[in-house]
Amino acid sequence: TEAIGVLGVKKAEDSDDLVIRLYERQGEEAEGVLSFSDPLAGCDRINGLEEILEDLTGSISSGGESVKIRIPANGLLSLRIRYRQGMVSSSAAAEPESLENHLELPLNETIFTPAGGTGVIPEDLRPEQIQGSGVLYQLRREGEGDCLRCDGQILSLPEGPGTRLSLLCAAEKDCTLPVVWLDREGRECGREEVSFQALTGRIGSWDTRIWKKTPRHADKMKRDYLWLNSCTGIEQGFVKRDRVEWFARRTLKDGRIQPYRYACLFSKNLMIPETAVSVKLPESGQVLLFAASTGGQQMRAEALTCLTDAYDF
Repeated sequence: TEAIGVLGVKKAEDSDDLVIRLYERQGEEAEGVLSFSDPLAGCDRINGLEEILEDLTGSISSGGESVKIRIPANGLLSLRIRYRQGMVSSSAAAEPESLENHLELPLNETIFTPAGGTGVIPEDLRPEQIQGSGVLYQLRREGEGDCLRCDGQILSLPEGPGTRLSLLCAAEKDCTLPVVWLDREGRECGREEVSFQALTGRIGSWDTRIWKKTPRHADKMKRDYLWLNSCTGIEQGFVKRDRVEWFARRTLKDGRIQPYRYACLFSKNLMIPETAVSVKLPESGQVLLFAASTGGQQMRAEALTCLTDAYDF
């Protein structure tokens, strides 16, 4: 029914229950049915603190896959849903892949340092492992190189089941480059354009005002309450969407510590074609690969229903 809108869907704060917040859109009492992919064990009406106000389990259908709801005119309704087998997206909370699927990398990277330096990330900050989303990355803790500069190297994929290649990586600057899959004959069996985010720099920003003159009056006047400048425009804010798995508060450059020059490592999850036995890394030399692992968990999710609303009430 178009009379009921969805305000939000989230995990409960104190359990694996599902919280759904609904509202009535047309100024009249509305009834509807919520359908689910898995059978339900219970349903409660809750308040904003997720405290139970009323047990609605009796409104669940005999098969357990839908629940009837009623919302008063211009009203709100918050529900707490319990599944018989836990959350629908149980794979999202699955245990991480073991290190048996870790790919050994020919680490060679000592950028920002002379030959024989200690790598991109200072050793005292570099962890042995990084827990990513569904995968455990193994890093080199000690030694000269801490990452692989990708320049067309070919990595063999471990034998056995594996549908996903997870990369812990960054780049010298934001770029989009191809990753090529190879079959047993060394022929290309797949290609994917992958965006890589910069190791350093901002991963997001608010809108920023652009001033006609560089603000320096405080230096000259020795005061900051006099303002004779004008705004000429707005530099649009942005958010880079890649998942940040780990960050360091300083990096190395020419063998010297760069305090507050933050470095971020990002994860990339690529689906492995069925016939692929190896992968060819990007050739530009811009991408830095810190760890790689294969796994069988599916990392992609598709919504059963598009939860968008024009809020045209």
